[in-house]
Amino acid sequence: MQLGLFVLDISQLTSINNADRESIVGVFPNPANTELRVKDSGYLGKSFQVSLIDLSGRTAISKEMSSINTDERMIDVKNIPSGFYIL
Repeated sequence: MQLGLFVLDISQLTSINNADRESIVGVFPNPANTELRVKDSGYLGKSFQVSLIDLSGRTAISKEMSSINTDERMIDVKNIPSGFYIL
């Protein structure tokens, strides 16, 4: 881990003016003990990569998810240590 002073230059930030309202993703429950559900609209019949990363940058889970007839997917998290994660 690096120690020291870090400066964030926000002058070059960009944004999306017209976000795709058809592709909204929900993740629940939070916190999760055994399974995490990912519900999306706009991805039915499509596949996408999901990664669960801890605050140290280590990948706990990385998998491709797809659906044919449902907009809800489950991720098994019962074997992952307790902690804070980024999806």
